[in-house]
Amino acid sequence: MAAPSGYGTSVRDALISKGVKNSDIGYNANNGYITVGGSDFMKPSKVLNGVSYDTSNNFNNAWGNYNNNIAKKNTGTSTVGTTASGYTPTGMVGVRDQLQTSGYSPSSIGYNNGMATVNNQPFNAPTVNVGGSLYTTPSGYNQGLSNYRINDLQNQVYNGSSMPTNPYTSQLDQQIAALQSLAQNQQFTDPYSTPQYAAYQAQSDRRANQGIRAQQEALGSSGFGRSTMLSDRAGAIQNQEQEYLETQVIPQIIAAEQARQQQQYNNMLSLLNPLQSQQAYADNRYQTELGNKYNALNAITAEQQRGMDNSRADAALTGSYLTPQQQALIDTLYSLKTQAETKGVTKDQRTALSSQADGIRNQLQATGLDISKLGANTSLAQAQQSGVGRTLAGRQLDLTAQNQQFNQNLDTRKQNTSEKQYAEQFAYQKARDAISDKQWQAKFDEDVRQNGLSYGLQQLSQQNDQAYRQAQLGLAQDDNSRAWAQLDYEQSQPGTTKASGLTPSQVLDSVKSLYSEPIYNGTEYDASGNEVPKDTGKTKVTTDPAKRKEMFETVIDYGLSDAETNQILLSLGMTKKEIDNYLKQYPN
Repeated sequence: MAAPSGYGTSVRDALISKGVKNSDIGYNANNGYITVGGSDFMKPSKVLNGVSYDTSNNFNNAWGNYNNNIAKKNTGTSTVGTTASGYTPTGMVGVRDQLQTSGYSPSSIGYNNGMATVNNQPFNAPTVNVGGSLYTTPSGYNQGLSNYRINDLQNQVYNGSSMPTNPYTSQLDQQIAALQSLAQNQQFTDPYSTPQYAAYQAQSDRRANQGIRAQQEALGSSGFGRSTMLSDRAGAIQNQEQEYLETQVIPQIIAAEQARQQQQYNNMLSLLNPLQSQQAYADNRYQTELGNKYNALNAITAEQQRGMDNSRADAALTGSYLTPQQQALIDTLYSLKTQAETKGVTKDQRTALSSQADGIRNQLQATGLDISKLGANTSLAQAQQSGVGRTLAGRQLDLTAQNQQFNQNLDTRKQNTSEKQYAEQFAYQKARDAISDKQWQAKFDEDVRQNGLSYGLQQLSQQNDQAYRQAQLGLAQDDNSRAWAQLDYEQSQPGTTKASGLTPSQVLDSVKSLYSEPIYNGTEYDASGNEVPKDTGKTKVTTDPAKRKEMFETVIDYGLSDAETNQILLSLGMTKKEIDNYLKQYPN
């Protein structure tokens, strides 16, 4: 691009020639200054199509001031190569550097209204401004580059749909017009006025004069030099020469002129073929170039469409879908959150990042995406788990999974309730049958019916010690029944800590599956003919002391209440004595 008159220096090119990295050169939209390493360098006198220009004198003055400022800081290091406050975004790439890597010249890359431009056309990619330089995520850059190339090729194809003026067409038109003129306006040349006729006439005059002198000499020697015979002979000689000119020379001159004109016409006609060939070549070449651009456009568009189709196919499997634009914006937002959560980021930097994140959220909202779970008050981890972009089918899958989980929990609660009711009924039956006094047995029945087993036992302990001891003896005959009765009592007391996570029944099933061993009976032969123990298909809880100790520790680690833990251990086949022995090894 030609520099504007009077401004022969591109500021960016001049800085690069001084050794400044291209990625360290930016633009501060707030004050219009070119920045180097995030610091104001100079305010250009002229900005044309996103490119800044100034005079060599102004640039040299700014460069001198810049170096003086660096020297005054006396830090021992140069600020060139770093962004504002020494902060460089991670997980992002510099837009200008990437464009140059993609083959675009620095002079074609500009900046306008907060957006990078290439050849004065917007480079649509979600960008963040850090220290006056534009950055974007790799996915955002690739998406922006793809869109730019498609738009650029579309413009070239659209603008090139009409054939340009072929330079050979005008030449052909001129040649055809000349041929038509030559054919329609045959030029008549007077043969008597031609140089050829004049030459032949001079020759004829010389011959006639020579003949007349010869006759004069011949007749003079005979004495007839002054007779009429001489004049007759002279007239005859002249007539003979004139006849030669009329019958021989004039036809030759006319024929030669006609041949010349025909040759001129043929020569002009012969030029039509090469001109037509050149015209066709130029047209075909343009059509080929346009066709190549069209094919390239189709290839890039097809590739972009393939990516979109793949995304839709993934959406059908995962239930989540984002358009390429939305995905690029989301990646940029996540990158900004990553920067903001990086250790050592200052308050001002975080504020700037938050401001740019607000802009990205506004763009996302404009695409129709729900950003309620992507706000500034959410962390990166929360945003990534927000389920943004869930499709209708995905939300239906989520609802189905929630319903399944709810039904499973409901079934588990029903099963636990049934098991508890059965165990309570069994424990109640043990205690009731042990009471010998029918009167107290009936009262115990009524108390249990109204308020449960624990209340019935409590009333017995307060009103009839003998009946209470008989009931406790009945419960003690079966550790499992006694444990469920104790668990019921503890859970009925206010302030009892409830276990979180798995229910006791789920813990029991899990531990039993981990520490069960197959039951063998006799032997059998395997496929190789080896005699092996015969598996009955039944299992039992392990009897190995080391594994039973490990099983005890596993149940304890679930963090259930003492009553629930004790009940599970008893259900696994541990005796009270065995449990007490393990408890002594773990006094805490």
